[in-house]
Amino acid sequence: MARDPTRPGAQDHAEARVVAAVEHTQDFKSDVAIPAGSLAPAVSAAVARLYAPLAGTDGAAVASLERDAASVADDLLHAFDLLGWAGTGVQATLELIRSTPCPRWHADKVALRVLVCYSGRGTQWVADADALHLTQWQAQLRALLGQTDQVRGGPGRGERGARLLRGARAGSARGVPAQGGRSPAPLPQPGSTVDVRRGATVHEAGVGDVLVLKGARWPGSGGRGAVHRSPPPEGGCECCEGTPRLLLKLDPLPPGDHGLESLVWR
Repeated sequence: MARDPTRPGAQDHAEARVVAAVEHTQDFKSDVAIPAGSLAPAVSAAVARLYAPLAGTDGAAVASLERDAASVADDLLHAFDLLGWAGTGVQATLELIRSTPCPRWHADKVALRVLVCYSGRGTQWVADADALHLTQWQAQLRALLGQTDQVRGGPGRGERGARLLRGARAGSARGVPAQGGRSPAPLPQPGSTVDVRRGATVHEAGVGDVLVLKGARWPGSGGRGAVHRSPPPEGGCECCEGTPRLLLKLDPLPPGDHGLESLVWR
């Protein structure tokens, strides 16, 4: 994970202003495709469409978020060039969520995913050494024995792309012990065969941190991506009101795929 204080917009948006801008906004999900080779003005225009649901809130705070998101997306496009992924664009998704969409430990079925949380708690992850990749029966046996930790609920462009790929850990990342308990745990859902070792350190991204996750389709990964999850609800249950999460997600957009290019309200 990397926190880059030099990227545009990284310091000029205040978390309190962002929270104030989103707390009275209904949950939404917006998607936009950014084609490979897009220049900075085109990237900025695409990102601005992501933030359309926040129109009418704090204009200065939203403009700051747009600048930051555009900078990260532009860096990712150039990182793809460094990887030799010719023609690969960026599928960008912005969500305002009050629920916990991915409470279970999992690895994404993509080559690479970048997450930036601008409001609320950030994504949690564990080191590779603490991740367990299990067969279905092993996962079910761990659940039956109560051994599962699953829960419910600027620089030049080339330099920026290289920095994003290095993914240095942020000094502000918080480490807390995983909550391994003996209370009954739900059986893993079909295909859910990822867990973490009891007592593992769970890292949590801070506001504005750029979390770069290798997915199960990363070349040479053997189908084992970075294991992570949405943070548990504040207060321990879905009914507890916490700070809404404003989450930016950036995925590779394969050549020829025009993406979603839509605004989906929920």
